[in-house]
Amino acid sequence: MIRTFGGTKPLIAMLNAGHPVLAVLRTSEEERRRVVDFLSGWAVGAGGELDKIGPNTILARPPGSRAVHLGRSSLVSAVQEVFAGDDPHPLSREDEERLLPLAVAGSAGARRRLIDAYSDFATVFALRIRPQTVSEGAAVRAAQQELERLASFPSHGPMLASLAEGISKILLG
Repeated sequence: MIRTFGGTKPLIAMLNAGHPVLAVLRTSEEERRRVVDFLSGWAVGAGGELDKIGPNTILARPPGSRAVHLGRSSLVSAVQEVFAGDDPHPLSREDEERLLPLAVAGSAGARRRLIDAYSDFATVFALRIRPQTVSEGAAVRAAQQELERLASFPSHGPMLASLAEGISKILLG
């Protein structure tokens, strides 16, 4: 999920590491255009591909990556439904920085807020990158376990980037 132009850094890092990325843009119109222009420039320069899934959802694929088939199991509809609603209080980076120490200290409310904020992303991301040898259920369980771990023992940097990296390591080795 990208909330500002600055949120493109982890996305580009994942693309440069060879992983397709599903980007959901929760930005102002001006920031959205800036992010799309930046990703378009990356795609041209790197030889990658961008697929517009919805008005605020883009699939970015690095060069040489295999095609991603989002139509399987109605995933496109699920992604659109997950991110269509506007939570009146979306989790900001500042909220995350405030909640993580509370979650680590044992606050069930802080932990639940973090898990709720990233659960949909973890599920969709795990389903998209899972190898065919890993069942959908196992991929989702692994993603949710990684999310639970990060809510208890956070790593450095944005939780979303750590979550994507952790899920990738678990499922792709």
